[in-house]
Amino acid sequence: QPPSLINLPAGCVFRPRCPYKDEVPDNACLEVRPRMVETVPGHEVRCHLPSERRREIAQERLGVLTGGGPGE
Repeated sequence: QPPSLINLPAGCVFRPRCPYKDEVPDNACLEVRPRMVETVPGHEVRCHLPSERRREIAQERLGVLTGGGPGE
C-alpha cells in the first residue's frame, strides 16, 4: 500500500515496501527522508543507498534465486 499523502510517515515513504531498507546503515530509513538523486539522465530516485550498491544487492539476490553464488 502506498503511504497516505495526508499523513506521510517519518523517514523514507517507500520504506514499507522497499527491498533495500534492511541494507541501509543506522536504520536511516526510519528517520531521514532521502534526497532525490539523478541515477541516469532523466531518472531520479530517493534512496539512502547509492545506485551501485542497490545493483550489487539485486545481483546477489538474483544469484541466490537462480542457484548461483553472489556475483554470478
